Amino acid sequence: MNRTIRLALVAITCAVAVPANGGVTAAQEPPPQTPPDQTTPADDERPTWAVEPAGTAGLAERTYFIYTLPPGARLVDTVAVSNLDAEPLTVAIYPADAYNTSKDGAFALRNAEDPKVGVGGWIRLGVQERTIPPQTRAEIPFELTVPNDAEPGDHAGALLAAKVELEAGGGGDGVDVQLRRRVGARIYVRVEGPLDPALSVTRLAIDDHQPIVPFVTGAGGVDVNYTVTNTGNVRLAPTAHVELVGPFGMTVHRSEAETLPELLPGGSVDRHVKLEELPPLGRLSLRVIVTSDEADTRSSHTIWAVPWVWLAVVALILARWQWRRRRRRRAEQADVSAPEPQPEEQPTV
Repeated sequence: MNRTIRLALVAITCAVAVPANGGVTAAQEPPPQTPPDQTTPADDERPTWAVEPAGTAGLAERTYFIYTLPPGARLVDTVAVSNLDAEPLTVAIYPADAYNTSKDGAFALRNAEDPKVGVGGWIRLGVQERTIPPQTRAEIPFELTVPNDAEPGDHAGALLAAKVELEAGGGGDGVDVQLRRRVGARIYVRVEGPLDPALSVTRLAIDDHQPIVPFVTGAGGVDVNYTVTNTGNVRLAPTAHVELVGPFGMTVHRSEAETLPELLPGGSVDRHVKLEELPPLGRLSLRVIVTSDEADTRSSHTIWAVPWVWLAVVALILARWQWRRRRRRRAEQADVSAPEPQPEEQPTV
């Protein structure tokens, strides 16, 4: 049986922080790093079209759609879809909600047929499909309406242009894989109201490897797995590091700070850290510390790194010493309890 699997490839422009001031805000400088969701395929696999915010006189000086609006607000804006190819391009244009993938926290988008419960459901487009001539940019207006009951905080989505024609994606064993390429521009909406930035560390799992003979057969190590979740209503770009704290609060190991992906409200990311050393200092506290400009959190776990071999050697020495001590004491007691020899009586003449 021949089965057909359809996959979507998406390229999205990177994100910046939402300004705190109200109104429609334009981003000025993109971050220098490649965002987690932006792939770098070979030149012959790159999309031949682009999706960007547009202005009244061509492309605006902004990379993303970023708004700060009160509940019930309505605005009209324009998205530009540029055909960079030498052939006509037909694309389906639609909004979608954004989310973080659970494994790596990447910025991802729902499919066209998925329910739209956030930003994707707040947008109305005048057209759903457009054929764009070669080397031409089409400007398409859209309307965004924030529901009156929208929750305060950050909401994310994107406007997508998906190539109507499917492309062969290989496959085998009776499976026909077809790809649909999508290109989009992110949309960030901050709904005015109380903001509550918050982070949490969950599913902290520790797997420690203690050496058989400390300082002889190796230094041991600790595998740390944990999940960072954005439990607030503001998107955050946190950093995380792991500390190993010994007796008297002494930090014996600290991992390098790791910049995590931008987490949308409710988004999470799984992380793994390996500490190469586990000093045999007895009771140790392993701490996962996550911080951002707006919030911070930590989680702790107790580890017992006991030098069992050395303790066994010490116990053996003590046992040997105790045995010798008892033996000597028994010998002394035996000498004390032995009867003293009596002098012989001399016969009377």
